[in-house]
Amino acid sequence: MDKHSLWISSEKKEGSCANLYGADLRGAYLREANLSDADITGADLSSADLRDADLRWADLSETNLSGADLIGTVLIGATLRDVNLSDANLLGANLSRTNLIRAKNIQSFQCGKSSRVCYAVRHEDYVMFQIGCLWGTSEEVIKKIREDYGDNSHYERLVALYSEPTFWIENGHGEIR
Repeated sequence: MDKHSLWISSEKKEGSCANLYGADLRGAYLREANLSDADITGADLSSADLRDADLRWADLSETNLSGADLIGTVLIGATLRDVNLSDANLLGANLSRTNLIRAKNIQSFQCGKSSRVCYAVRHEDYVMFQIGCLWGTSEEVIKKIREDYGDNSHYERLVALYSEPTFWIENGHGEIR
């Protein structure tokens, strides 16, 4: 980690980029860690504490993040292709420009006049949504959407779609209990 920190602070002139390819980091304490640009492909980060970590532009392809705590984590530009995010806590995570191709238990979608990117995150028995700075269950999000946009708006219909258990089954994520 020291070599990676030096690499980041020296603008990639000294030290070396972290290579955590296939690493077993189950339950690791990586709170506030700066792993930007790191290769974390295929690592097991299940139940890891990644709160407020910096994972900008990191490659997390095929990584197991099930049960990981990603509260406040910065994932701008990160690659999350084929990642397992079941029961990961993404509250306040910044997923802007994140590649979520075939990520398990998370879907991104665009909605609103500005076509903002929103997220539906599936947990074992419910779905959470991030729409702008709003984070909540489908019921909480729909209530706020109705206050702002009225009944049966495009926003509401999208949240209803992503709340349906059949959506997750049809898209290869399995059943919601």
